[in-house]
Amino acid sequence: MNENISPPIFDLMVALSHGPQHGYGLMKRIESMYDGHYKPSPSIIYSNLQRLVDWGWAVETEVAHLGEDSRRKHYKLTETGTHAAKTHAHQAQVKLEKARKTLDGAQTC
Repeated sequence: MNENISPPIFDLMVALSHGPQHGYGLMKRIESMYDGHYKPSPSIIYSNLQRLVDWGWAVETEVAHLGEDSRRKHYKLTETGTHAAKTHAHQAQVKLEKARKTLDGAQTC
């Protein structure tokens, strides 16, 4: 498992878990995940999509929806990518639980 899963990469993986999507659609999905408080730039989306493809965690797919521009590239998570996202989510949850327990016992000034 790649230990360098940045928040933008993880956001993309979560967004792709909903099914195949093109870059702009992913940008909008991530923006909605954060209730409009964060909007990734196209450079963040496309550079990290390329990383996912390079790692074998996502692939370009031939999925076009009625009325969409057929020139748009669509991407989907691979089985390996889905496993990596689930593993990362679990590891992040464990870290958060440990941090919460530590902070609950922290002394204040």
